[in-house]
Amino acid sequence: MAAALPDPSTFKTWEDAFAHPVPVVRGVQKQLQTNLAANSERLRSLVGDLLGTAERIIEMDGQMREVELVLGGLGKKCNSRMLDRIGKNYADMDKSWKAREADNERLTSAAQLSILQACPLVISRLLRKTRSPLLAAKVLVISRLLHKKLSSERDPPPLVNILHDRLRRLREKLLRHIDILFSSSGTTQSSLVEAMCAFSLATSSAPTDVLRHFQHVRLDAMSSALERREEEHTHVLECLKLYLRTLQEIVTIFPRRLAEALLKLKSAPLLQDPDVTTLVELNLDVYARWVAEDIQHFTPWVNHEELQKGMVDTLLKGWAKKGFQTFSKGLKEELGTISDFRAMTELRTNALRMWLDPKSKSTAYSSTEGLDELRSIFNAQLVRMAHVRAKRLHSVGEQIHDSLDRWQNGITNARSELWSESITSMDVGNGAIPFKKAILNSSRGRSEAIVHIIESYEKWLVSMEEISDVVDGLKKMKWGEDLDDEEDEFGLENRNDLLSADDPQLIQNELDKAITDSFFDLQKTIGATGANYRSAHVEEKGQKSMFLWRCIRELRERRPHRGNTKDFGLEAAKSLQHTIAEDVAALPLLKFREAMEKQVQANNHPARALWEGTPELPSQLLTNTFNILHDLVTAMSDAGMDLWSKGPVNAIKAVVRKDICESFAPFLKDEVDSVHDENVKRAVDPDLRVQAIFDVSFLAHALDISSSDETELHSLQEKLRAKAGLSEASYDRIEQAAKAYWKRTQLLFGLLAS
Repeated sequence: MAAALPDPSTFKTWEDAFAHPVPVVRGVQKQLQTNLAANSERLRSLVGDLLGTAERIIEMDGQMREVELVLGGLGKKCNSRMLDRIGKNYADMDKSWKAREADNERLTSAAQLSILQACPLVISRLLRKTRSPLLAAKVLVISRLLHKKLSSERDPPPLVNILHDRLRRLREKLLRHIDILFSSSGTTQSSLVEAMCAFSLATSSAPTDVLRHFQHVRLDAMSSALERREEEHTHVLECLKLYLRTLQEIVTIFPRRLAEALLKLKSAPLLQDPDVTTLVELNLDVYARWVAEDIQHFTPWVNHEELQKGMVDTLLKGWAKKGFQTFSKGLKEELGTISDFRAMTELRTNALRMWLDPKSKSTAYSSTEGLDELRSIFNAQLVRMAHVRAKRLHSVGEQIHDSLDRWQNGITNARSELWSESITSMDVGNGAIPFKKAILNSSRGRSEAIVHIIESYEKWLVSMEEISDVVDGLKKMKWGEDLDDEEDEFGLENRNDLLSADDPQLIQNELDKAITDSFFDLQKTIGATGANYRSAHVEEKGQKSMFLWRCIRELRERRPHRGNTKDFGLEAAKSLQHTIAEDVAALPLLKFREAMEKQVQANNHPARALWEGTPELPSQLLTNTFNILHDLVTAMSDAGMDLWSKGPVNAIKAVVRKDICESFAPFLKDEVDSVHDENVKRAVDPDLRVQAIFDVSFLAHALDISSSDETELHSLQEKLRAKAGLSEASYDRIEQAAKAYWKRTQLLFGLLAS
């Protein structure tokens, strides 16, 4: 261990310190230096304390002297005269202060009332000229604060209540103005944000309330647009435009942009707003310093961060669904009032193009679902219109029925003669259109009633052709070829398939079905109409059948290319042809039957002298046989040359062929009654039977025997041949002679000639 150092205080002389070894001496040196430094520090601390004490003593001395001076002055002033003067001075000063406060209150009230009185004028001017709703709302808030302050006074001026009523009306006007801006599709987004801030200020509404009110106003605007009835149907497109713009504007404005705009309102007190201070009517440069401090420093407070993105998305999706339902309902009602097919398709095109516009895209509502819904609505209405127009064909059936029901013979079926004076005297200038039309009507046997029916039918055809043309135009339409792939949500090929192929084909198929059904109903109407009068024994049955047959012919010649109408009227036409044939042939056949019976009874054979050949055989007709054909052709001509197409001619030939057998029946009898005395029987002349064979053969060629009737007439010929005892060779000669005679004379009976 190291030896302990000696205590220097025990040294008597300095030599004692060096009596120890050198290490000990060095240790003592260090110890002495340490003690010296510690003592020096303590000495400096004591000196500092002494100096601080001396300064405090000097300061206290100065304060004591000041106290002594004050106490000396108070002592001098503590006398009755001085106290009275001080009290009087204090009372005068208090009175002056109170008077000044009263003047300040009066000036403050007057300044605030002056500003309040100017506020209605400013708001009215802003809404009328500058149409700045935000600045008007700021002035309205200031007026509301001023009114509250003035109303709280003990005796508020009566003008305050009057101004309050005016401001209340102006507030309503401001809110209406804001609603107008909200409801217009032409309002810019910056104007919308300004109007929303104005609404928030005027109604102290949070952003959520602003969004709900904006959606409510837009929904009402859509409903109002759909309630309008415009010829061009632009209000429907305006409604759709409002819907699409609303979806876009909500996404753009809420919540960030509106929050930023509301935050700016809180940046400075209203009375210090630069826009407010520039309103000269308020005279704020004069009156502002007299306004109450709470009003001077009032800053609008709106919880601009109250509305979050999630809430915006929720409210937007709910409104999008409700708004589309409103538009769909209004669209259906509007389309139900449109009668112009082309106008409806144009509206469809414009609406779908607006919906498919990439600028109209929104995540709030599925574009695909919306497109399908719009297609469904338009397709349903277009199909409905096609069916409605097609069903108008029933009016043609009603016209035919009315014409037959109100039949006036000689009027309803009156036809102009081709060479009548009314036609020959017509003006042939300007293309001679009326003249050519009159010629055509006369040659076609068209009465005025038939002309009206044709006109109605052609109008119907035009409407059907219009629909077909419009549908063809839809098929040729291209959709969105100018869109980029990034913008094309549906796909160009898929969209064109839906809108230019599937939808037009659906409409076309329904149109074809509607046309087919309409012609089927018309056929039933015509069939029932014809059956009603043909079943009754009426004198005009034949004339009505001709009228109805002409109507069917005109309708069949103008059948539309669409629909299955090839069998229209065929069944009814066959029945009518038979009725017409019976009516036309009735009188000639009756005369022929009576004449032939009389000729047999009289055994009169004037044509016997004209027989030729060896043996002599007939080569000329009986007068009665010639007359039946002549009378028949005349009756056909009188009925109308236009009637005798292949079907009616075959029908009248069939009727005549059937009656011929009955008319020649007396030639098969052995005896007949005498023409002079019914009680006297007379044998039939055999030569008459041979002549009858010639006439029957001639009539067979003239009436163009078909396979079904050939057996009956041939049977008649065979019976007559057997009765006459004619040889085969003679029979063949008669056949050849009758055939040759028909070839020579057939032009005399042109309507019956093949």
